[in-house]
Amino acid sequence: MPQKHIDELPRERLLNKGSDALTDKELIAVLLRTGTQGKPVLELAQEILDSANGNLLDLSRTSVKDLCKISGIGEAKAVGLAASFALARRLLQLKLEEGELIDSPDTVADYIRNKATSPDQEEAHVLLFDTRERLIKDTLVSIGTLNKTISHPREVFREAIRESAAAIIFVHTHPSFDPTPSDDDIKLTITLSYIASIIDIEFRDHVIVAMRPKPESPHYFSFLKNGLLDLEKFAKESFKN
Repeated sequence: MPQKHIDELPRERLLNKGSDALTDKELIAVLLRTGTQGKPVLELAQEILDSANGNLLDLSRTSVKDLCKISGIGEAKAVGLAASFALARRLLQLKLEEGELIDSPDTVADYIRNKATSPDQEEAHVLLFDTRERLIKDTLVSIGTLNKTISHPREVFREAIRESAAAIIFVHTHPSFDPTPSDDDIKLTITLSYIASIIDIEFRDHVIVAMRPKPESPHYFSFLKNGLLDLEKFAKESFKN
């Protein structure tokens, strides 16, 4: 093979230019190492991506059994991919748990999409922060339909009070591609914001995370980012009625 073509192979590109220069397809090709008879490794890598509609998070949650259903993927390749995905998730988790700041709706959404245990059901988490804005605890408060599983705001604030948290971010997931808040989501946000103001805990945001976002669609909705966290005023007006 001519040297020019060798230099364009994913492994050589990684060696020469670093991993950031590679596409998702090329990184998967490096993990696969080889293709199969009649199917080059880059083509096989693309088929793996296509099996998850190009969504890396969904791909990272694909079981070894399901990976083996892809033509050209045997048990050895499937196990290697699954192990790599698991290490990546653990690394992200460690970085966040060791005090790396979760300082924007984007990082909140990335954290929860990585942490969620049940992508097919709604999950509600309360992220607790200290006075230095570091995450001190992530409490899973419900799994299931939000308005049915959170029967009282005490479930949201119990750990915040116990841990003397300075601030909280409430997060819940939508199993679908659409993170748009429902009327119940808005009402719950108003209630939580109002109670937080009473007990002197900063209510920093409510983030709704879509677990299966479309490539062209938003993958989360932030009340803060959308200018809807002047909720103390709305809450007081709501509780008067």
